[in-house]
Amino acid sequence: MSQSMHPRPASAPLGLRAILQSDHGGAAVSFILVLPIFLFIIGVLVQYALIVNAKVMIDYAAQQAARAAVTSLPEGTPQHVMSAAYMALTPISPQAAGDPAAEAQSMADALTQVGAPVMSGFANRYTYAMAATTVSWQPQIDYTIHEGQAMTLTLVYRLRLTVPAAQMVVGASDTVAGLGGRFLNISSTCQVQTSHSRASGSDGNGWPN
Repeated sequence: MSQSMHPRPASAPLGLRAILQSDHGGAAVSFILVLPIFLFIIGVLVQYALIVNAKVMIDYAAQQAARAAVTSLPEGTPQHVMSAAYMALTPISPQAAGDPAAEAQSMADALTQVGAPVMSGFANRYTYAMAATTVSWQPQIDYTIHEGQAMTLTLVYRLRLTVPAAQMVVGASDTVAGLGGRFLNISSTCQVQTSHSRASGSDGNGWPN
């Protein structure tokens, strides 16, 4: 009696088949299917925590910029308002690609000269903060010739998202300070009263007109 020339279909090894058919095998398959979803949820939570932390720092930066605006705008030095915001946002900023901006390097050198601690990559982080931050205020008037005015300062910062996969949920693709990726705009608003400018004049008792 001749044997069939067709090979018998290969079957799964007995050990693997036994594992798949057992309760432990079913649990392993379920775990493998659920793991990517679980990791995605963890990633979203981590990214959300980083956004919350950044929001706290952005609120602080807006307060620092508004505090600087109280005297800087009447003195005609709005660049001090911007510098206050950049300085406050440096800790949460990544290092910009390429060489640091001249202002950033000057700030780093000034801090070093007075003996202040300077974080690693400070100049490049400051450079990123310069590129990622927008500061505006209302009303748009010449504060150097007016008495104290109530003003509203708005700060917008482009936060670079860093958690893989989770960053796809929010933000938009862009390039900031030579760094590509996905970014989320976070804003903060502060209201303050500016000081009286020296050119606003005063009455006979020394009070502003």
